[in-house]
Amino acid sequence: MDAFFAAMKDEYIDLATKVTAFRSFPGEEQPLADFFLKEFDIMGAETFRDGAGNVVAVLRGGEGPHIMLNGHLDVVPEGEQKNWEPYSPFEATFEEGELIGRGLADLKGGLCAQFFAFRQFVRAAKNGLELPGDLVFSLVTMEENAESMGMEYLFDVTMKEHDLKCDLVYLCEPTNGNLALGHRGKVELVVDVFGKTAHSSRPKDGISAIEKAIPVLNAVYDGFGDPADSHPQLGESAMTVTDMHIRPGGLSMIPDLCKIFIDRRYTPPKTTADCIEQIEAFIQRQRARDKDFVAKVYPRTTQRTCYTGYAKDMERKHPAWITERDNPFVISSFEALRSVGQQPKESYWNAGTDGSVTKGVHKIPTIGYSTAQERWAHQPKERVNVQSMLECICCDALQGLRNIAKGHSGLSGV
Repeated sequence: MDAFFAAMKDEYIDLATKVTAFRSFPGEEQPLADFFLKEFDIMGAETFRDGAGNVVAVLRGGEGPHIMLNGHLDVVPEGEQKNWEPYSPFEATFEEGELIGRGLADLKGGLCAQFFAFRQFVRAAKNGLELPGDLVFSLVTMEENAESMGMEYLFDVTMKEHDLKCDLVYLCEPTNGNLALGHRGKVELVVDVFGKTAHSSRPKDGISAIEKAIPVLNAVYDGFGDPADSHPQLGESAMTVTDMHIRPGGLSMIPDLCKIFIDRRYTPPKTTADCIEQIEAFIQRQRARDKDFVAKVYPRTTQRTCYTGYAKDMERKHPAWITERDNPFVISSFEALRSVGQQPKESYWNAGTDGSVTKGVHKIPTIGYSTAQERWAHQPKERVNVQSMLECICCDALQGLRNIAKGHSGLSGV
């Protein structure tokens, strides 16, 4: 790693420590957003906040290619405090080369690396570097809800309002130093199974929604009679029940509604619509077998509100996506990392990301890169290795340089 980036150790620890201190849960990101707006102002970058609370910094260039660095501002809660002992989740601790605190792996550590890489481009531009395209750094809200609310708003509204274009996205989700090129799709579905109430002392006078739900539950764990789909890169599809709600429940009554919540992971070329159709077909078959069976399936939605007040009913889904290994941007990224001695592998996430918006919906090539370890995401004592994150700064800058500036040598340290 270049000595220029190695010398940034204290500066990186300071920024990451400050960022970790913000309890930036979904919908509560404003203080952290304010912090970054101030930092970008100090940096001298064009910056603004959009209607969903996303923070965007822009370095304007020519006609393209236009590149976006991206991460999310929100983190998950810390969980049980005793599992963090002797550390405090929101007071980052530097110990034996590692920085420990909530959100550092997912993904504030990578976000700080992208911040310093972006700053190098801003400084280079002040010294005469002319970029052929825009470099956009977006820090989005509401990612951890698994609905991509902030990213959706960014691409549906903000990019158009500010005349921004995008040809490539780098996500700083943890990838263990590899280049992540996609993940399975996810959709949360609800199956409502209906019955008829009666006094529980006379169950035959009613129709138990729980009893009628049993074939649905069995079918979920049997894949609704279909074998799991297999994909050469993304692996197998999967589904499971994550929750059930009974109505009325808690009384001496036969329930007339059983809601079954299903987490469905699928692989291309399947879509959310295909997942729904599979269950609808089962419902029709079960109805033919049992005249008292009544059910319906639909996507699970939740109303979400950003800290700005922007609210929307969001479907709980992440469309599947893959960026092709032979994409020129991917090839260039592998070359950039190998040129500084890294040996990245082609990888794919198990969990969902905002790449579902950029590549899954908008078909923009999307690459995940961070030296943070995926295994620490959402775990107690979450951490990053500082030395590896300094390498991440260098590699973030180098990948951007290769893909936007075509090897221009005017970027300090690269």
